[in-house]
Amino acid sequence: MSTLTDAQARAAQPKAGKLTRLFDGGGLYLEITKAGSKGWRFKYRYGGVEKRLSFGAYPLSTDQPERGSPGRRRRQAPAHPGHRPQRRAPGQ
Repeated sequence: MSTLTDAQARAAQPKAGKLTRLFDGGGLYLEITKAGSKGWRFKYRYGGVEKRLSFGAYPLSTDQPERGSPGRRRRQAPAHPGHRPQRRAPGQ
């Protein structure tokens, strides 16, 4: 699978007024809304349920999502964005 180029991302338009996704590989994709807004997203699974993280609007100022290997992105993704480790009371 080839990676999405900046020129492709700039030129991308929503298809027939629908939400459009241009995949970059390994779960990373550029999502284009019906109105033409663009944003980076990362799709992964947690507990067998599909989840998505948002990295921000395209183009990102300086911190473009690091492409790296898909396995590396999955390892760096949080276990679940809404999950917070439980704290134990002192003495437990």
